[in-house]
Amino acid sequence: EVMVFKPQYQQMIQEAGERLATGNDPGIVPERFLIPASRWALDRRLAPPGDITKNFYRSLTRR
Repeated sequence: EVMVFKPQYQQMIQEAGERLATGNDPGIVPERFLIPASRWALDRRLAPPGDITKNFYRSLTRR
């Protein structure tokens, strides 16, 4: 299935990335956006890589 990437998806990815970096739940973001959100947070060095990774996996296990 091909999905169109809409501008609001980028905003959702950035907000989820900020939340992952701070250890907060990324909210109702679809799982498919958690990887780019983590990458966005890593690229901007919002938190140490280990923290972002830990928060990423923690958010996946809650779903």
